[in-house]
Amino acid sequence: MSWGTDAKEMVETDLADTDITTPLTLVTRAYSGTSDGGYSQTAYSTSSTSTIYAIPTTYYNNKINYAKFGNLSTGALTFLVSADVTVNKQDQVVYSSGTFNVVDINPVLISDTIIANEVVLQKDL
Repeated sequence: MSWGTDAKEMVETDLADTDITTPLTLVTRAYSGTSDGGYSQTAYSTSSTSTIYAIPTTYYNNKINYAKFGNLSTGALTFLVSADVTVNKQDQVVYSSGTFNVVDINPVLISDTIIANEVVLQKDL
């Protein structure tokens, strides 16, 4: 086994632990276009909802020392989800009685193995 495979198994084990994870309701949406030549509000249609389990990225801050640059969003929440879960940028997440838009999805790689996906959420206004 490679180091990346071992790390993925560790994250998957953590994602199965209900003491660590947080349930999120993932609302899968599809872009359904705009009218008025693109000057009106973007329209989405909901295709399905499901419950996924995520770990706040702050959980690993004490375990892993790393430097990350480029995400200077204010008010953003970040979670790790399984690499096997499909999340898209047009999706929404319901968490703690609030609705959040998925603004970014970053694969977490170790030794060319995607061990998890980091999902960045911002409050839906």
